[in-house]
Amino acid sequence: MESVLLSRTVSSKIQFQFLMKYLVIAFLFLSCTKQVTKTTETKEPVSPVSPQLPVYYISADGNTTNSGRTPDKPWSISRANNHDFSAGDILQISGKIDEVLYIGREDAGEAGAPLTIQGSGTLKGIDLYNTENITIKQLRFVGEGIMIHQDQDTKEYLSNFIVDSVESSEAMWGLKIHTSGKGFENVSITNSVFHHNRHSGIYTIGNWPEINHRNIHIKNVIAHHNSGTGETNTGHGIVVAGFNGGVIEYSEAYENGSNGDANIGIWAFDAIDITIQYCKSHHNRSKKVDGGGFDLDGGTQQCVIQYCQSWENDGEGFLLFDYGGPNPTKNNTFQYNISYNDARKNTNYGGFTLGGVNPVYNTRLYNNTVYISKGAGVNNGALTFIYGAAMKGLEVKNNIFYADGLGITAYYDSPATMELANNLYYSTKTISLAGLVGDPLFSENLYLTQTSPAVNKGIELDGLPKKDIYNNAITNQRDIGAIESH
Repeated sequence: MESVLLSRTVSSKIQFQFLMKYLVIAFLFLSCTKQVTKTTETKEPVSPVSPQLPVYYISADGNTTNSGRTPDKPWSISRANNHDFSAGDILQISGKIDEVLYIGREDAGEAGAPLTIQGSGTLKGIDLYNTENITIKQLRFVGEGIMIHQDQDTKEYLSNFIVDSVESSEAMWGLKIHTSGKGFENVSITNSVFHHNRHSGIYTIGNWPEINHRNIHIKNVIAHHNSGTGETNTGHGIVVAGFNGGVIEYSEAYENGSNGDANIGIWAFDAIDITIQYCKSHHNRSKKVDGGGFDLDGGTQQCVIQYCQSWENDGEGFLLFDYGGPNPTKNNTFQYNISYNDARKNTNYGGFTLGGVNPVYNTRLYNNTVYISKGAGVNNGALTFIYGAAMKGLEVKNNIFYADGLGITAYYDSPATMELANNLYYSTKTISLAGLVGDPLFSENLYLTQTSPAVNKGIELDGLPKKDIYNNAITNQRDIGAIESH
């Protein structure tokens, strides 16, 4: 009996020891597993959390006591006008707000962190005063438009303005830039519509007569039905003045100037190095003078109009005229443009109209096509001159001038001294100009047929581009006119 008990005791000890060993091994295994798991977790990359940009909500039904930080607690416009915003802030506009938003120097953004005003709403207007680094997008403005201005105490350039995807109407100016200070630089206006304003769709001017702004880009903009006030120099589509450097492209102006005078669809004056290209200007009107398509006016220097189309305007298709201001008009070029049936109403105009009160130096007309038939005006033609004696150093080369029922040229006064070379003329009237005479044999849309006398008859001139108005490559001898035959 004693041996049996002893045997059971020994057996129990052995079982206990085995159990303890098992528990220790299990504990160690679990501990190692936790440690491995923990180590793996610490090595997993942590995605950085981008800082959330401050958003302020502004609505027609907002008020001054709301936080303004959520869509359901928006500010009123008066509350926003009394707040100093910071670089990188976003103002989200909703509803129709019949008041003007004022943005001042204290609200300025920074390069790379602009103050952004955006949304689906409508404002009466926005006034940007002595400020910079501002982005405005996807908004409508009805009544006061967009005003960007600067006073004489500002001694530095104010930079970086983006206006994109906006609509502005029923104001004096849809958008106006002006200064009495140093000026603005790096202005972009894109993908926008300016219509039914009184003075202009877009209008910029420096501290006149200074040309003190720098770099403007206008692209994919439409300006239409900007009527004019009945006063002189109103009823424009797009006007750029006071800028040194800029491009207006892929834009359109039409049916402006119904109550205008001395107005043009798209033009520049007192400006340097402005290129207007790939634009259309048509059916612009005027109560008195002009009502034309395009213009490089007084004080334009080193400017180019190319690849543009003008048609059915009351006045000239393309104008170059010095109005008598203090800045010289010189070194301007018109190339690869089309004027079709312009000068529909007003007198002394043509597809191209040139002249000036002061001398106009070194103008080049290369590879343009003009088609004109008799309209309601008198003394019109394919190429006309007003105070034409002002033209000094005028070159007219590689152009087609087609006049049905009109003369090729018409003069308000003494004709300019011109260098004519390699132009093709067709008229039902007598032609007394040196050059090629004959029917250009147009096909549809003023394309040349293969048997046209203009085909492969162009001459090479310094700086001419290697493509025509419709982006056709010029690989062989170029044609006369704006369109290459293919």
